[in-house]
Amino acid sequence: MSSKGWMTFEAIFLRETEKALLVDVEGEELWVPWSQVDCEQSNFTPGCATEGNVKEGDVGSLVVSRWLAEQKGLV
Repeated sequence: MSSKGWMTFEAIFLRETEKALLVDVEGEELWVPWSQVDCEQSNFTPGCATEGNVKEGDVGSLVVSRWLAEQKGLV
């Protein structure tokens, strides 16, 4: 699904750092910079694991920029 330069994927949360999120999308592990995530529409937001809102293996929607999706070969 895409909307105004954003694309939505089902992702499995693996871990996060201050600057990025490691997820499994369609069987591929990807580092996604927080700057490329629409945090208002995604189930994953900066600090989500630290705050206890998500744990490794949780599945949710990840909304990323179309540019990143193209760079990562998701489209």
